[in-house]
Amino acid sequence: MLLVPFQPRKLAKVLRIDGVFLPKTEELPIYFAEVQFQPDKKFYSRLFTEIFNYLDKTELTNTWCGVVIFPNRKVDTGDTKRYTELLSSPRVTRIYLDELTSSTPHQSQLRQSN
Repeated sequence: MLLVPFQPRKLAKVLRIDGVFLPKTEELPIYFAEVQFQPDKKFYSRLFTEIFNYLDKTELTNTWCGVVIFPNRKVDTGDTKRYTELLSSPRVTRIYLDELTSSTPHQSQLRQSN
């Protein structure tokens, strides 16, 4: 059997987060915002890669939260099996615009993403 030696590769793909909101104090979390209006099976893989790469490169020690905005649940087609714990935790909020009421949404309405 012929073995090929391991050769590390640099990934050339650029990852971008739609919005990063940095707090003024360490007690408040960093907020990551992503707006997703097209179905994408790899969306959650990309989202968490972007977040964790950012956290790895920053010297900030704040906790973090992610907010994802979809037009509706039909667009939320990303594979969630690997990310169940994160998506069911208070760290990540999924907002479906077609489900918001006309009144100002309360935090409890925004958390209804499961």
